[in-house]
Amino acid sequence: MTYEQKVFKLSAYQRKKMIGVALRADLDYWETYSTAISTNDTGGGGGTHNTEHSPTFTAASRALEVREDIEKTLAGLLRDREKLISLFASMDDDDQSIMYLVYISGFSLADTAKYMGLTPNAVRKRHKKIIDRLSLDSKSRKDDNKCADKI
Repeated sequence: MTYEQKVFKLSAYQRKKMIGVALRADLDYWETYSTAISTNDTGGGGGTHNTEHSPTFTAASRALEVREDIEKTLAGLLRDREKLISLFASMDDDDQSIMYLVYISGFSLADTAKYMGLTPNAVRKRHKKIIDRLSLDSKSRKDDNKCADKI
């Protein structure tokens, strides 16, 4: 597996976090929309009212779907986070810090360098060495951290 492929695989957690943020914004929209419609619904017009096709029902059911998507996404995020932490556990403290800041916290390499008091070039080189040493292929080095092939 190439360096770029490993980085892409390790970055999956951050991509999923962004999906979670988008889902939360979607949920906020549908909940606000549902509340606004139900507040303005005068219920007039007489006759029977088919609630299944009403805007309020549609917005509320969409909010419920989004809430379920958020719960699934959060469960997946927690699993992925634990896998990453397990993968980083065998590294020395500085390597762990770099990997945690970049792949769990979402820091850029430049921000990681500032936070750790190192030069950006030093962090880039160290990051590359860490990634090169990682075995994320299930076919290669099965003795390596067994959770690595599941990320």
